[in-house]
Amino acid sequence: MPCPRWQGEPLAGRSLLIGFEAGHGDMIQFCRYAGVIKAGGAARVDVICHPALKRLFAGLDGLDGASGFDEPLPQRHWDYWVPPLSLPFHFRTRPDSLPAQLPYLHADPLLRDEWAAELAAQSSPGQLRVGLVWKGSANFENDDQRSLPALALLAPLGSIPGVRWFSLQKGAGEVEAAQPPAALPLVDLGSRLRDFADTAAVIANLDLVIGVDTAVMHLAGALAKPCWLLLPDFKTDWRWLAGRSDSPWDPGVMRLFRQPGMGDWPSVIAEVAAALAALRIPPG
Repeated sequence: MPCPRWQGEPLAGRSLLIGFEAGHGDMIQFCRYAGVIKAGGAARVDVICHPALKRLFAGLDGLDGASGFDEPLPQRHWDYWVPPLSLPFHFRTRPDSLPAQLPYLHADPLLRDEWAAELAAQSSPGQLRVGLVWKGSANFENDDQRSLPALALLAPLGSIPGVRWFSLQKGAGEVEAAQPPAALPLVDLGSRLRDFADTAAVIANLDLVIGVDTAVMHLAGALAKPCWLLLPDFKTDWRWLAGRSDSPWDPGVMRLFRQPGMGDWPSVIAEVAAALAALRIPPG
């Protein structure tokens, strides 16, 4: 980088460049610190990110500019740069001091309105609109545990009345979305999502997002959209802690459904189905 690495020096009146690191979900989760940095007096905060996040990060609190790592750096001076996953260390973050003000990301209003018309045409008044994502990147080291083997495992959810299902699945799983199980009819939106700005605009028009541990779930939390996260028992990612059914990173919006044993997705899906059915019980 064309400037020194930040080691915790005062940032009042200074500029900071957040580099890119790890996956899309990590960037979404840890770039929330841009708002903390700006509130602390930094003059400017920029980020280098995956190209699919560039438009989305235009709506990130505290951020002045985003560049994709596939393009030249802007001709601009920064006082320091920092990897995003180092930010919790420098801010001495603990579970009781997480920067958890939601939302810290915002869907583009024009895109949100465009997708509002689309989802309205694909659902009926009074239906609960629920987004689904069941697979992450196959390159992730624990993907065989964190991703569902097949969309068919979610078929029991289709028995809950009054729900319209929308697929947010990109990459692996898109073929399944185009030919879903008969018991789980869903609208395939994934193939039409150009980047995470589109995904954010769709999520803004949903009532709930259900999915495995992927960037889409981090995005739902960042948008303060209710989201139900399905977690494996084996090598559960560190950020979800242990023995909790909520996430301190996304308070009040994210609910965790954990496997009771290694590979036991049917139990997780049954628990989700029961929770979803409870949501659809008419009041009184």
